[in-house]
Amino acid sequence: MGEKGDAPNGEPLVGGTVNAGRSSGGVPWSTARRRVPRPALHTRLRALRHHGFEGGPLPVRLTSDGREQLTFVPGEVVLPPFPSWALTEPALASVGKLLRRLCPDRLRPRGTGPPPLGRRLADS
Repeated sequence: MGEKGDAPNGEPLVGGTVNAGRSSGGVPWSTARRRVPRPALHTRLRALRHHGFEGGPLPVRLTSDGREQLTFVPGEVVLPPFPSWALTEPALASVGKLLRRLCPDRLRPRGTGPPPLGRRLADS
């Protein structure tokens, strides 16, 4: 908190291993701020949303101090040591469903990638 560009009343976003951020309310969506990645990431995030994937954030704007502002995706980040709830079948099925939506077979170029995975956890 207090770093240039952070919302003074924003809540720290805990979890993850690479980026620190803050959540700031008062707008129709919550936002997370972090240092700006390569522009291709914003293009990819918009393309995923265009194709119906809602499990990731969307770029909102770049701030004057060189940070990106993203829509906030509610949820929990699971880091080692993993809590017991994260290793349950419902939690693993939830991850499988998210990955299935992120990487549907129809979006993969023909003849590339690994063979299709079983659907037991992803589609149950």
